[in-house]
Amino acid sequence: MPVSACAPARRSGRPVMSLVQARLQRLRYAWARVREEGLLWTIRELGERALLLLLWLLLLPVTVTLHVAGFRRLSVITERVGHFAAEIDCFLKLQALGKLPHRRYFVTAPPARVSNDCLADYWASKLSLVREPRLCALLAAMGRLGLMRHDVTDYILTVHGAATYYRVNAEWAGRPPLLELSPEHALRGRARLSELGLPPDAWFVCVHVREEGYSSGDEKVHAYRNAEVQAIVPAIRAIAERGGWCVRMGDPATTPLPAVAGAIDYAHHPLRSAEMDVFLCASCRFFLGDTSGLFVLSSIFGVPCALANLVPFSIMGYAPRDLSIPKLLFREREQRVLSFPEVFSSPASNYRMGRMFREAGLGVKDNTPEEIGELAVEMLDRLEGRAELYAALEPLQDAFKRLLRPAHYCYGAASRIGARFLERHRNLLGV
Repeated sequence: MPVSACAPARRSGRPVMSLVQARLQRLRYAWARVREEGLLWTIRELGERALLLLLWLLLLPVTVTLHVAGFRRLSVITERVGHFAAEIDCFLKLQALGKLPHRRYFVTAPPARVSNDCLADYWASKLSLVREPRLCALLAAMGRLGLMRHDVTDYILTVHGAATYYRVNAEWAGRPPLLELSPEHALRGRARLSELGLPPDAWFVCVHVREEGYSSGDEKVHAYRNAEVQAIVPAIRAIAERGGWCVRMGDPATTPLPAVAGAIDYAHHPLRSAEMDVFLCASCRFFLGDTSGLFVLSSIFGVPCALANLVPFSIMGYAPRDLSIPKLLFREREQRVLSFPEVFSSPASNYRMGRMFREAGLGVKDNTPEEIGELAVEMLDRLEGRAELYAALEPLQDAFKRLLRPAHYCYGAASRIGARFLERHRNLLGV
C-alpha cells in the first residue's frame, strides 16, 4: 500500500490525532522513503515540487476564485487501479450517505495517468472527470496546498489510524454496489469468455498474485508485499474440484502460471484489455487476491474478495463479505514468529515500507499454499450458504478483533479473517 500523508481527525467518533503527531508521522514516512529511494530520487522529487509551487503561486488568484465558487478536486491517485477504484467509491458512498458538504467536485484523469480507461468511463457517469492533459496539470497544481482540493488521503492511504473506507463500507452494508456492468459491456465480455477457453455457462474466480516487477518505480519500498504465484495452485485445484474455473489476472510481466486444469492464464492472453479486466473482475464468483489493489475492481461491483498475504498485519478486506489472512511477522534474530498481541501492540502492525521491517529486525512470512487453499474453500462455503461449518471457530474471530485499536488501519472493519487460518494459529492468537 503506497505511503502518504497523515491520519484523519475525529470523524464519527474516531479518536483525534493532534496536528503535531500527524506531521511527525508524515515526516517519519517521508524520511524513510528518502533513505529507501536514494539521493537522485530525492533531488528529482524536490525539483518537481519546487516547480509546482512556482506554478501554484502564479495561478493563485484564479485558484482562490474557483475555491470560493465551490470547485474541489479530489486528490485521487488515478495511476493505481486500487486507488482509482477505492477512493472514488469511498467518496461517492460518503456523498450518498450525506456525509459531505455540497461542492462542485471533480477528478483530474489525464489518459496517460489513468490505470484503466474502462473504469474511467464508469466513473464519468457518476462524477465529473477532467481528461484534457494540460488542463489536468494546471488544476492539479492549483490544488497543491489545500485550496480547491478535497483530500481523500484518509480513505485508504492512512499510515496511522483507521482507513475511512472500512467505516464507510460497514455503514453501506446491505445496499447495492454503486457500479454494475452495462448491458453492452456484459454482452461483449460474455462473448469473449469462450475465446479465453471457458465452457459455456461456467462460473469462475479471478486470481491474482503481486510479484516483483508490478511497480518497478518503487519496488524497493514495497517488495515485502510480493508472493509466489505457485502458492495459489492448491486453491485453483480446490476451486476446480467444486466445478469452477480460475482466470489468472495481471500483466505479461508476471511469472507464467503453471499448467493447472481449470485455470486460464489471462495475464498472458492476447485478449487482455482494460475493458476485459473490468468485465472479469465484475463477473467472477469471487476474487482471490492479495495486497495488490486490483481486487478493489471486483469489490466496487459488489464481488466478495478472499485476500491472502496481506501486509501490514493491520490490513483486512475492505468490504463486509471479504475474507483475508495476513502474512505473519517474525523476529529474524530469534527466528521466532510474533504473536498477534505482540504485533498489534507494536508500531510494526502498521509498517508500510520494507526498510521499516528491516530496521526493526523483522521479516514477513508468506501464507502457505495450504492456508490459501483453505481461504478459497471457506469463501466458496460461505457463498453457498454453509457458514455453519465455521460456527465453532467464531470465538477466534472475536478474539482477533478484540486486539484492534483505533490506531490500527483496519479498525472498524466489517470483514473477517479466515477461520481456518485462526484455527491453525490459535497459539499466536493467545487463546
